[in-house]
Amino acid sequence: MWKFKIQNVDIHRNWSLSNAISMIEKWEGTLLFTSPEHNKSHNIVLGINPISTISSDKGHTLADIDTIITTNEHIAHPFLFGHISYDAKHTIEEPGIYKDLQDNQFALFQFTIYQFVFIFTPSWELKNALELTSCNESKTVLIDQIEQFYSPESQQFSVSIEKSHPTKEEFIKGVKTIHNYIKAGDVYQVNLTRKVSATISGSATAAALALLESNRIEFGVFQKCGVRYLISTSPERFFQTNGLTILTSPIKGTAPTSPENDNAGTDLLNDEKNLRELAMITDLLRNDLSRICHPGTVTVKGYPLLKTLSNVHHLVADIEGKLTTTDFSKIVTALFPGGSITGCPKIRACQIIEELEQKGRGPYTGSFGYITGHKKIDLNILIRTVFIENNQLTFNVGGGITLMSNPEEEFLETQHKARNILQALNAKE
Repeated sequence: MWKFKIQNVDIHRNWSLSNAISMIEKWEGTLLFTSPEHNKSHNIVLGINPISTISSDKGHTLADIDTIITTNEHIAHPFLFGHISYDAKHTIEEPGIYKDLQDNQFALFQFTIYQFVFIFTPSWELKNALELTSCNESKTVLIDQIEQFYSPESQQFSVSIEKSHPTKEEFIKGVKTIHNYIKAGDVYQVNLTRKVSATISGSATAAALALLESNRIEFGVFQKCGVRYLISTSPERFFQTNGLTILTSPIKGTAPTSPENDNAGTDLLNDEKNLRELAMITDLLRNDLSRICHPGTVTVKGYPLLKTLSNVHHLVADIEGKLTTTDFSKIVTALFPGGSITGCPKIRACQIIEELEQKGRGPYTGSFGYITGHKKIDLNILIRTVFIENNQLTFNVGGGITLMSNPEEEFLETQHKARNILQALNAKE
């Protein structure tokens, strides 16, 4: 049922971000900006025309992903593309731990196999062009159609902000509540977020292009599935496996870049609050990795590391281990959701998030990425992610709350993070 044939295809055309997005608009698909490996440049991967979908909405389980990978060991390239929603956390822990809040617009997980997969260098030079087929495929696109496809002329869009949940007052109250939980010994840190809702008129793909061009893309995503769009400019890796090696790279600590302050990155590297946050999450992920790694192999390869993007600096840690299993389902069960977007200890932090946010997050702070038949997995953390469906546009912003957090300043930080998205959309909160 899930075994696919693969063949190289010959195609000659000019490629760009704009026409890749337009192809996805026409045929549905996924565009991924994959993470760099060992000082190498990232690749751009484009999948077009879905031929098979594995989804919780269809009754599938994560173990079915393992079956598909094993059945298609001959496919060395990315061929499974998809997400795991943050709300899937309740399926991983024992029943009764969470309230099971869910954003029902999205499947708890969904991975798609596409008829065509194209792999590019960062300058859009085509490296590989592949076609996948199966005995039960229901629709096909001819390679000539892709070769002769031209992007439509530039389209317009406009975005108008409607509301934020929780409100500023509720968010600040939430920070104070977290302080009380920390003082009571429940947690050390909780990641609190708020959702910004807006209306969008005009072209969703033009909005996607503006967002993807607004920041240096390292773990970016553009996906169209039916009438729903997911656009992410995430800078954060959740985890990457290569053989029996696994790497996770949590981000904790953010500071805006500033032409007036050349020392902003250095200041962040010496900021006590942010270093403590990163230390807590690094220890949490070391513990998570130890569930699926050989004893003594989990090591911190880099701490703290400074990552500088076009508008912000981040603190990052690299943690590696040697796996005892390469099963996708077992790795996800051990690590999900990512500790950098929950807090520490993870389960109690997630319970407090449910109490304060009162809604499911959907794919936001979940993960998106690809899997190959050689069991190479590369997943991001879905932050800086915008969802569009019909004329509704939503995104979340947030941050890690510790006892050193100032409630007003934490809200201002969420405003700064929202501003980076809204500026790309030519909108204001």
